[in-house]
Amino acid sequence: MEGEGQRPLTVALRLRMQQLTGAAIAKAQEDTAFYRWTPLLSANEVGAEPDAPALTSAAFHTKMQQRQADMPHGLTLTSSHDTKRSEDARMRIAALSHDPAMADALLALVPDVPAPWRWYIAQSAFAAAPAGDLAERLVAHLQKAMREAKQDTFWSAPVADFEGPVLDAARIAAKAFCDDSALAGLALRADNLALAQCALKLFMPGVPDIYQGTEIGSFRLTDPDNRAPVDWHSLAQLAQGLPVGTPFDRKKFDLTRSLLQLRREAPDTFAGPWQPREAPTGALRAARGGIVLHLSTCGRHLPETTDALLWPRQPGPTPVRITGTI
Repeated sequence: MEGEGQRPLTVALRLRMQQLTGAAIAKAQEDTAFYRWTPLLSANEVGAEPDAPALTSAAFHTKMQQRQADMPHGLTLTSSHDTKRSEDARMRIAALSHDPAMADALLALVPDVPAPWRWYIAQSAFAAAPAGDLAERLVAHLQKAMREAKQDTFWSAPVADFEGPVLDAARIAAKAFCDDSALAGLALRADNLALAQCALKLFMPGVPDIYQGTEIGSFRLTDPDNRAPVDWHSLAQLAQGLPVGTPFDRKKFDLTRSLLQLRREAPDTFAGPWQPREAPTGALRAARGGIVLHLSTCGRHLPETTDALLWPRQPGPTPVRITGTI
């Protein structure tokens, strides 16, 4: 007797639902709601749930053990051609949640426009990182975001009277953010969080997927911004050990290369179980075989250690430390 789940009409309905639901989620959630819900833009990511943006350490360890059991060869990615914000841009926004006073200071740099868009501008300007083309990138992104939100202006019927003041505010904010040296401390915390995220991706169960160009700092917004040409020349120079790019670029590149080398040299270790280790508040620690990952989860530096270092190569302040033996 034919099973209920294999009846022709059941199969046809299931296929039609699968064809519909992916597109519905993409357009309703990712391409509409994600531009309307603005409290923490780093949580508005493809595949994520903005109302659950964080986990406790215990819950994270449980998820890693489940992933090792259920998806040991699943891809682990932090950026793609379709992410709303690239990995290091998201960590800049996450850093704002660690420092409410600085978040208020950033908001004060943005002219008075409708509240959701004012806060959207502040987060996006800091996420995109100071650069010569920040104003141009930010304005293009804000225009897309407002029209994708489909509340006050639309692709099919742009409302210039609404868009104009918001885009002017974005231009002013871009200049203010580029000129404000007070942001350096917050940017350093964001860089530390980004290094912790990079280490987790490369250490956790699964196969790390590295989107082109993210071996170094990547502070891109929604497409087409995140599809800009990759600076292959700088990457090649870093691979040769030349001191190009920012200090963060060099640290991230070295961390990525070092962990990939560890995975290549010790495949059995990285196929083994995820072993939670005790860690103080504001830190996370886990082992895979004889290799231990130490992370700061608050953007601070870790305490010094006398354990054998695998990364970084020299003792000193760092938000990420890998110890042990292969």
